[in-house]
Amino acid sequence: MSVRITGGALRGRLVDVPTAEDLRPTPSMAREALFSMLGQRLDGWRVVDLCAGSGVMSLEFASRGARVEACERNPKTARQLQATFAKLAVEINVRVGDSAVLVRDMPTRPSLVYLDPPFRQDLSGWLNLGASLAPERLVLEHPPTFAAPQRVGGLTLDRRRTYGGVAIAIYVELPAISAG
Repeated sequence: MSVRITGGALRGRLVDVPTAEDLRPTPSMAREALFSMLGQRLDGWRVVDLCAGSGVMSLEFASRGARVEACERNPKTARQLQATFAKLAVEINVRVGDSAVLVRDMPTRPSLVYLDPPFRQDLSGWLNLGASLAPERLVLEHPPTFAAPQRVGGLTLDRRRTYGGVAIAIYVELPAISAG
């Protein structure tokens, strides 16, 4: 299966994505909408894609200038991702293993954590794992039937939009209010 990158330096490039039972590339309409909300230039952002899967979202972030850490639990899928990233000459660090273990070794606070776990898994657990990295923003791709909580860790739900069979919830860190 091939997917087209929707923006940034790689815009229009077709990418072959691995095929596996749990892989579900984010639809282009949802990707375009997400970057309409986040912005098209992400220079200086550090993004952690905790469920890299097809690699499409890691590529979308990198295409827009972000430094990306892609986490993938399946070694075969991770090798395919590394080959795809190398073919496109995109520097994305691929971490192989269970995300719950990998987050312990993340070096600095990310600008954004992107979560697109298999929909049949406990999404609340994934939200808590992503929030444990204390990101400035957290994005969860989820089924439209999931009731995204208003708060997770130190983050507050800013927006939630539905695009066909997927929904996207964006959590942000609220600025501190001074008591002055």
